[in-house]
Amino acid sequence: MMFNRSIYFLISLQMFSQVGFGSGNVIGNGAGLVENQFQFAYTTISSVATQCAASKKCETNAIENKLLTQISLIIQKNSANAERLVFLSEKQNPGFFKTGENEQHRIAKTKLQENSTIYVNLDQIYTADGKPTLDYPTIISILTHELGHQAGESNHAKLDILGNKLKKIVSQKLTRHQMNFGENNDSVEILMMSHDFPVRTSELIISWGTKSLDATSGIIEILSCRSPQKSMAGFEFQNGHFLVADTNVTDVINFGLWVDVYCYSSESKTVEVEKYEMKLQINPELSFKVILLQAILPKRNEKF
Repeated sequence: MMFNRSIYFLISLQMFSQVGFGSGNVIGNGAGLVENQFQFAYTTISSVATQCAASKKCETNAIENKLLTQISLIIQKNSANAERLVFLSEKQNPGFFKTGENEQHRIAKTKLQENSTIYVNLDQIYTADGKPTLDYPTIISILTHELGHQAGESNHAKLDILGNKLKKIVSQKLTRHQMNFGENNDSVEILMMSHDFPVRTSELIISWGTKSLDATSGIIEILSCRSPQKSMAGFEFQNGHFLVADTNVTDVINFGLWVDVYCYSSESKTVEVEKYEMKLQINPELSFKVILLQAILPKRNEKF
């Protein structure tokens, strides 16, 4: 069956029209960096699962795709559930994370019920000196495993395989930018995650110390197509980098990136890519502002 690009981009435009844009969403509530990344990963799994079910990139089979659909529904049902993720110390709760003789110190556990809490072992996600032990793709894998249990799958091996398939695709689509500075070795980390189904989009997460912010909506708010006759049907963040030369690390940090804006013409039924250079100014209170948005025009005779 031939794919109808007009229908695809009409769906894209409808999706964008339904999104309420703001200045960004704080992730977590005073928790540490890894806890905040767990919260963000929980909301991201649905879009990754959709990509896997719709393409062959994840190499998931029909049974796994059905399970991913169930996982996405569970995430949707628990979107406002403050108890969906709870972080506990095993040292303060001896035996809580022991689920079997061969499972003495699990990183996470839950029940075979869709409204259950996922408990995460605080003692397993940081080193003794407070450094994270898990990267973001691994967190995706762990949550996929636990959400699979909530969808009714009890086989650990099957869920490990499924989790690793999502981990692989996330690793390919994720770029991480990290900078340490100052007497206290403060850390700023930027995660840029791209998606290509059902529309091409990206997410940008800022972490400063133990605080995290989803800055995506605040960035989208100022994006548009140059022509008023065209509508934005997607966007992608690329080439992220810290701008050390013009950064005062005691006050704010500047971060640069390129943005591709996909612009749809209903008249010609075509999509053109408009490229922009963007600079963000970020402060320790986790607010940011766009200090540069400049079109990158193609050279003569050059087409994107």
